Amino acid sequence: MVGASQVFVAPGPDDELLTATDLPWLAGRAVVLPAPQWQLVVTEAALLDSRAAAELERVSGDFAYDSDPEFQLRDDELAALVRFLTDLGAHLAERRAFTAEPPEDLEFLLDFEDYVGMVELVRLVIEESRRTGMPFRAWVEV
Repeated sequence: MVGASQVFVAPGPDDELLTATDLPWLAGRAVVLPAPQWQLVVTEAALLDSRAAAELERVSGDFAYDSDPEFQLRDDELAALVRFLTDLGAHLAERRAFTAEPPEDLEFLLDFEDYVGMVELVRLVIEESRRTGMPFRAWVEV
């Protein structure tokens, strides 16, 4: 998965920014994260709530060519994901290291503020899906 990207795309017009930020992973309505780094976040999330983390991993999608990248969730499912991502972001903001040891083949670790930013951007994608009632898209790109 080295070199792979985790992509989330919020519903809405492509020419409208999802949010104003200086984080490097936002391109219009798309959030493009380094996949190995996102996997670290999902692994940490499982320590907080294994069910919610499993849902987060599911809606992160598969490799682009393996599945339909569109996720149409019920309002209560979206609300639960938003709450979980809010809690996960707060958890990461208090940390200086991951609870589990990162994999040995991981090329680098980011500052923890960057992981908090990743979670915030993904939360915004999910919130936008909830606000509009339209599906978001997510997949892993190699």
